[in-house]
Amino acid sequence: MTTPVLYFSTGQAARELGVSAAQVRALCESGAVEAENTPGGQWRIAATELERLKSGGVPTLPRPLPTETGRQGNGRARYGHPELLAEASDETVAAGDEVARLDKEIKALDLKLQWEQKSDSLMDHQRMRAELEAQRRAAEKRRRDEADAQQRRVDRENRWLQYAMNGIIAAGARGEVEAEMHEEVLAALDCVRPTEPDSVVRQVVDAAFHRVMKPWHHAKEKKRAIEDARDNLPSQMRGFSWAPTRWDTRARGVAADALNNMRPDADFYEMCTVAREAVKTVVDAF
Repeated sequence: MTTPVLYFSTGQAARELGVSAAQVRALCESGAVEAENTPGGQWRIAATELERLKSGGVPTLPRPLPTETGRQGNGRARYGHPELLAEASDETVAAGDEVARLDKEIKALDLKLQWEQKSDSLMDHQRMRAELEAQRRAAEKRRRDEADAQQRRVDRENRWLQYAMNGIIAAGARGEVEAEMHEEVLAALDCVRPTEPDSVVRQVVDAAFHRVMKPWHHAKEKKRAIEDARDNLPSQMRGFSWAPTRWDTRARGVAADALNNMRPDADFYEMCTVAREAVKTVVDAF
């Protein structure tokens, strides 16, 4: 007896390997990890391949040339915005597989109809044909409904990912937080029913957006506070951006150490005060 091949979803494989689902999907698309594509367009990783990754380690994700566009990895077409691409939820995966199953069921029913047309009993033939035709119509309707539902889910995910991307661009953080934003927004959408109005979904997505952007803004304010402290040094201590003096460099380091010890919710004014106070020791030494 042939032993059946067991497969894992990208989310399950990510948990087993201790990495993000986005990283596993990207490795599948690039071909660095051997994976199968379901009829619904989702990646599935064989148990043997997962064991290989556990023992040998997760490979480094290859990156495309800056001019590459369109299809990436394994020939799979990507959709939506190029920076934030939606990997469908488990519900979407199941819907895609159900659509493929219904397609096969419809073909099988058509074959049965052709066979019944050759039956000797006209009455039985007509009755069976009517029943099979009704089943075929019902299966076709289910297939259309599932396909429509799947497309609505994909459109919903892409629409809110694009909304988050617009916020990233407006904040000047493009190229810095897209991966984290992608995961956070999709996780937030999974917690909201598809029937909820946009006003409710927007609040949930905004909350996810701010969770990602808060540490980014905090890091930016720390850099500004360090520059503020450096600008308050005596002119003899300061160098130029391309040729700082050793006193300039030392002052920046002291200010950064002081800011790293502050509480996470400190505002910009508090950061400036702490940084200026810290560089006084460097000024005294000078």
